[in-house]
Amino acid sequence: MSQTDQDKATAARAKVIARAWRDPAFKAKLIADPHATLKEAGVAVPEGVTVKVVENTDTHHHLVLPPKPSGELSDAELDKVAGGNLWHTVFGGTPHIGEGGSFPKPNI
Repeated sequence: MSQTDQDKATAARAKVIARAWRDPAFKAKLIADPHATLKEAGVAVPEGVTVKVVENTDTHHHLVLPPKPSGELSDAELDKVAGGNLWHTVFGGTPHIGEGGSFPKPNI
């Protein structure tokens, strides 16, 4: 996927998330039937791909493990692929468990 395609996909996901925050009925439909709701919103889901929508709260966080990249990568390359920027966006810090074994609260 080219950078432009990635940017478009990221923008499309951001629009869906923003709409779910604004519209409780859309959010409920997105959780209940992600494929149909995403398709209606103009977001393509490849054939054979399952989508599950979950929601973080102040007290419950989901840590999603992406598929492991194929081939050999250095630790620095793995860190880059693992999405350190996304962690910073959601949790506001580096990817570590805080005092008491808890994740920091998200910046939303």
